[in-house]
Amino acid sequence: MRTLASVDVDWPAHRDAKRPEGRPRADEDLAARLDIPPGTRVSRLSVEMVDASGVTVGLCTTWRRGRRQDHDSYRCEVLPHQVTAVEAEQTGLAAGTAAFLLQRVRYAPDGRAVEASDLVLPVDRWRVRA
Repeated sequence: MRTLASVDVDWPAHRDAKRPEGRPRADEDLAARLDIPPGTRVSRLSVEMVDASGVTVGLCTTWRRGRRQDHDSYRCEVLPHQVTAVEAEQTGLAAGTAAFLLQRVRYAPDGRAVEASDLVLPVDRWRVRA
């Protein structure tokens, strides 16, 4: 059992398993989180989090308005979640597995949202402490 004690640190990725996914258009939910018009192109990166023994321990997907920028503040919400079919395909976790979904938005010093991230952590492998 692992513990995530801070939601504002770079989330753990235990080996290089990055899956760049180009520049998709933001749907309404993502656009609201980043305070951009729906349909705006964003940078997307998914990282399968794998421990030293090769076991998948989560999935982190990040969307940015552009290049990575320093942030001054953040907001994070922890929600109950079930691993979706798409997430299962990306990670090998079973679809329907109970998980935490951490939805974080980071803000630049001027208050502009610069990054949105979703972290999916199976509840049988993680504790979340804020």
